[in-house]
Amino acid sequence: MSFFLSGCVYNETENQQVQTSQAKARILNDETEKVDHTIRVSQLAEQYVEKLQEVERANVIYSNNNAYVAITQNQNNSLSDVLNQKIADQVRKADNKIHKVYVSVNPDFYTTMNNYAKDIRSGRDKISLYRDFSNTVMNFFGIESE
Repeated sequence: MSFFLSGCVYNETENQQVQTSQAKARILNDETEKVDHTIRVSQLAEQYVEKLQEVERANVIYSNNNAYVAITQNQNNSLSDVLNQKIADQVRKADNKIHKVYVSVNPDFYTTMNNYAKDIRSGRDKISLYRDFSNTVMNFFGIESE
């Protein structure tokens, strides 16, 4: 008899999971329709960030008035609060409409951002590129969709 009860509980939980997944999909579809799917490379912000003594190369991509920055450094591979603020200031100097600036010195993330920049410039399908990019930065920076 306990086998039967656990079977019922499992099915009920499974049904709830399916309903929850369907609800999340509806929310995602609703949000997708409202969100600006524009992502763009900011060469000006890249130039400003690269003027910093600590920075060798920079990739800057804007999405939803936020900036995502990946840098390589001339010497060490650490991101101090001071350098983070300098980078944010340079990005906002390039575009004062930027709300949040997310910065990384991770070499793998720099490569990923470089690939996104190439895809943006080449005109890859904007909707799928936006979804891929959004998932990447949300997972990498541990942020919720904005």
